[in-house]
Amino acid sequence: MRRNPYLLILLIAFGLSSCQSLDDDSEYAIQTYASFIKVRTPGSGLGLAKYSEGFLEKSWNVNAGLSDANLSDAQMESNEVWLASASQKKILVVGPSSGKVLETFSNLPIAPHFFSIGEKQVLICDSSANKIALIKRRNGDIQELVFEGKPSQCIYNSGKFYLQVNTREVAILDEQAMTMRANIQLDYDINQLQFDRYNTVVASAIDSATHYQTLITFNGDYQV
Repeated sequence: MRRNPYLLILLIAFGLSSCQSLDDDSEYAIQTYASFIKVRTPGSGLGLAKYSEGFLEKSWNVNAGLSDANLSDAQMESNEVWLASASQKKILVVGPSSGKVLETFSNLPIAPHFFSIGEKQVLICDSSANKIALIKRRNGDIQELVFEGKPSQCIYNSGKFYLQVNTREVAILDEQAMTMRANIQLDYDINQLQFDRYNTVVASAIDSATHYQTLITFNGDYQV
């Protein structure tokens, strides 16, 4: 199971001031108050570190009652930190300032080794049982999907989940229809899936001499 050991997640919030002039729009300025970093810990665990005001807090996930040994993935959405535990088959929604659990999706039918947060649903991927499922954010209803292959890392944009399958395939899952739109075969083993500044999906890999990239447009379901 491949995993990118360092993923920087920026916590974006708006700075507020109690007294400002009519011409002062500084209250709308976007500021970064903290950064969250997924870090591979000794013993093959996964920890979430918080960096704020020059201070690095290791294993920040422990504040939510989730040890490094039980943390399988972490994401950020709308100023909330989402933590997944494959061993406990649950996902926690946590306040980034307090570290308190705001919402829990527990007793999941599959282990969330990886997950991605959509607008209306959350995709969870069990890379041991080779299964995927969708959780409705509104009420927690879960729908397992027919699936073949080994799922792993996944990302979301504009109603579509982009999911790595096996080592060289990117599957595109429609959030609304809950069906696969396309399967794109690459010529190399994928190391990372991410978006560039144009919201184009970038599937990349690095070997000893070369950095490979394939771009997948969000407007269509094909390589560009």
